[in-house]
Amino acid sequence: MKWIFVRHPETEALVHRIIYGQTHSPYTEKGKKSVNWVRSELASEEISAIYSSPMERTKTLADAIASAHRGLRVQTDERIKEMGVGIFEQMTVPEAEAAHPEHLRPFLDDFGNYRAPGSELFSEVKSRVSDFLKEVIRREEEKGEEGYPERPIIVVSHSMAIRGALAYLFDAGLSDLWHIRIQPAAIIRVQYRDGFAILEGLRDPHDIIV
Repeated sequence: MKWIFVRHPETEALVHRIIYGQTHSPYTEKGKKSVNWVRSELASEEISAIYSSPMERTKTLADAIASAHRGLRVQTDERIKEMGVGIFEQMTVPEAEAAHPEHLRPFLDDFGNYRAPGSELFSEVKSRVSDFLKEVIRREEEKGEEGYPERPIIVVSHSMAIRGALAYLFDAGLSDLWHIRIQPAAIIRVQYRDGFAILEGLRDPHDIIV
């Protein structure tokens, strides 16, 4: 089966280096432009299904993608939302340093593996995203010949959640996945068959849209 993972567009929090995970941040102007870029890139795909994190920054993009495909309905799933960053939500690094100096440096130095109060570990993100993938894979397999195995499944999500998906599909650790840069609005194509995954392509509008 084919997977297409799409990261949400650029947000104000990303530009202003605000720590956030499961809270809202609006698109920048560049982010707004990249919605149309992604929609255009995927408009000709014969899509089997489209799933999205329930966060506004992902759902808005997923709805735009679906609008180019008659009859396609976006299905949201809590399991593919971004990693929670707990006490650091909506803080800049200086603000976090002032408020929680005992937690910030360990959190930044071992991001994804250090639990600050209220935050998630990458292993927990991977676990919930893996459960989501397994469920979709099982559902597609149950369709058998009646399904469309060559039609890709689109997942609109977030940086760490997508890394969780890739970690499951490629049986990789977080340290391995830092070698893959996942820019805002990135489109990542993966072929997955019999437990074996192949990275088929990665595109983003980082150098195209200003």
